[in-house]
Amino acid sequence: MGRFIKSDKTAGLTSAYQLLKFDVQAKENHNVYCKIDAGFRAQKELKSAIDPKTKKKVTDKEVMQFKLECRDFLVAIVMKIMNKGPMKFALARNLAFLDPREMGARAKEKNLDRCKAVLRQLNEADRVSDNDVDEIIQQ
Repeated sequence: MGRFIKSDKTAGLTSAYQLLKFDVQAKENHNVYCKIDAGFRAQKELKSAIDPKTKKKVTDKEVMQFKLECRDFLVAIVMKIMNKGPMKFALARNLAFLDPREMGARAKEKNLDRCKAVLRQLNEADRVSDNDVDEIIQQ
């Protein structure tokens, strides 16, 4: 997202939930066309590109059009990843309580809530019985 989104817009995104709620398609969040990063190789090729029809160097208008098309492509890719990615699903987000970095004493309540949410979803899917849920929470 850093290739086409303003850095000050993404600086406040600290959680997966905030990232999922971020509007990637909003034009006010996009960089101006000259700051869109199409990649090192694309930049290098743009500088030496020659129009096959006129045999002249490509114009600034064509470079701008290319970068705007790159931005549109990147927006579409990010939207597809965000819609298909596991972070959209509550079960995947709540499984973060299994992360060893999150198991510290300071995050105990948060992890317990996440554990209960996972167990609730597993119980609703008939993967864990009611008695087992109570036993797991006690542990």
